Amino acid sequence: MKCIVITVGPKQVAKAVCDIWGFDDYYGSDYEVVHGEFTGAIVNYIGAEEKIQCLKDYCEKNGINPEECVAVGDGSTDIPMFHYCGKSIAINSSSKVRENAMYAVDTEDLRDILKYIT
Repeated sequence: MKCIVITVGPKQVAKAVCDIWGFDDYYGSDYEVVHGEFTGAIVNYIGAEEKIQCLKDYCEKNGINPEECVAVGDGSTDIPMFHYCGKSIAINSSSKVRENAMYAVDTEDLRDILKYIT
């Protein structure tokens, strides 16, 4: 099993998540950093279309069938991934996001999604 992070947030944060929790890869928006601090400028934004392209590229590069993928998300930019993957889980999300996912979970413990993945 592979676990990757695809986020609209800073790629630096996505990398930290991968390093801490052992995810296999990450994609995130490129936020400008000057002298070690975020300036607030976004150099390259990863939105809904970019997220799905990142996922498609990752699957193709690694020989993964999208039907074997599980998308977990909380925002509207995750909806295209929900439709691309074999399973989808909306977590702590709006009704619009929940309506587009196979499963919906409200929790403070990410482990609560595991029953939907296996």
